[in-house]
Amino acid sequence: MRCNPSHYRRTPWPLALLLLSLTACDSKEAEEDTLRVKYGETWRDFDEERIERLPSVTPRGLWFCGTHDPIPNAVDDETSVCINVTLDEALLGTGPATLTLEGTTTVPVETSGQVAFTPGAGHSPGVVAAWANTGCFGAPPTEPSVQQVKGQLVLEHNSDVWLSGRLKLQLTGTLAGSCPGSAAEADIEFDLPR
Repeated sequence: MRCNPSHYRRTPWPLALLLLSLTACDSKEAEEDTLRVKYGETWRDFDEERIERLPSVTPRGLWFCGTHDPIPNAVDDETSVCINVTLDEALLGTGPATLTLEGTTTVPVETSGQVAFTPGAGHSPGVVAAWANTGCFGAPPTEPSVQQVKGQLVLEHNSDVWLSGRLKLQLTGTLAGSCPGSAAEADIEFDLPR
């Protein structure tokens, strides 16, 4: 949400003060989540139809997905991206944690295949793998995707019933899927039931 003080100009000052305090607005714009992919030299935001999930399938992981629709009324021009962060099941429900993500992920051509993750020197063991995959009406990939992973996962609330925090992640290399970019970035706050 972006806050615009001009919305409050015609509002009586006591009510404006209350509205400002409820929306946490100040002279700066409120911080927004980022999910974007680099194509050539251009970054595309994937901020439409955003989905954040902690599916109950095994292995457990966080999914952060969004779409980019350059022509809203056109058909079949949308592109999607999902950031996948697979977690060690033993991590869930153990309380707050700050985890470093660093390594290389290889995603096979076949979507049913398992990704291979090689952790870097500073990688935290609570994260099994991280990668990005794209989707569009393009040709399927013919080669595995190799992505360099660097970032941080902060779990502020990590209980038996709830998981919340922030993911800051950079992926470089060839993204998986039918519309691969050369990089992806995520800076996403999440709040999910388990």
